[in-house]
Amino acid sequence: MVCDFIVLAIMDKSKRERSANFSIEERDLLLSLLRPYQSILESKESSAAMWRKKKAAWINIQNAFNARSREMFRSIKTLRLKYEGLKRMVRIKSSMRSRPRTEDDKNTVTLDNVKEELKDTIHSSIELPSSNEGFESTTYSDDSDALPQCQQLPVDLQKKTKLDELTQARLELIQLKRKILEAEFNEKKRVWQFEHNERLKEAEFREKERKWKEEEYTSKIKLDKLRRELS
Repeated sequence: MVCDFIVLAIMDKSKRERSANFSIEERDLLLSLLRPYQSILESKESSAAMWRKKKAAWINIQNAFNARSREMFRSIKTLRLKYEGLKRMVRIKSSMRSRPRTEDDKNTVTLDNVKEELKDTIHSSIELPSSNEGFESTTYSDDSDALPQCQQLPVDLQKKTKLDELTQARLELIQLKRKILEAEFNEKKRVWQFEHNERLKEAEFREKERKWKEEEYTSKIKLDKLRRELS
């Protein structure tokens, strides 16, 4: 279940299959299909139920996309890579606004209506530039080499980090419960040992008391016998 979304992170980049570039029509179709599922796809919840919802959402998106598209078949993997690529493209362009532009700046990409679509899809604090501001008319494929290497990771590392944190929290909880159980066991053992020692002391005292009474009785008999002899 979880593997369906993170298995791409362990694949060798050299073995990834490359798909044909998305046309503008395909891109717009994908964005329109993504919008109804935006709350699910961008959810930070890492429960099993949410993973099932995300998997079902991508299946529905794939089926609807291939039913309406007049071009080649697109798999869930390809659609997800395209979606992640569009988000990276917007983030990169947004970060470029903070530095001076040069005439030979080649790191420009097309946004046109992508900006408006992604506004409702990407739940982040990114401030997007105005429409077509300083962009060249260029279309990229899912695996475009124009993006930095570090930007081409096909897995959401933030979600993976959340899973790692959740796993660590669960391990810490298990260790805490173990310490509590050990403390309870040691306390019960201490109480049992104390009660056992008290029972031993009580038995020892009763044995001594029995002997004292026996000796007292024997002494009384001897005293009575001696009195009779003297009288």
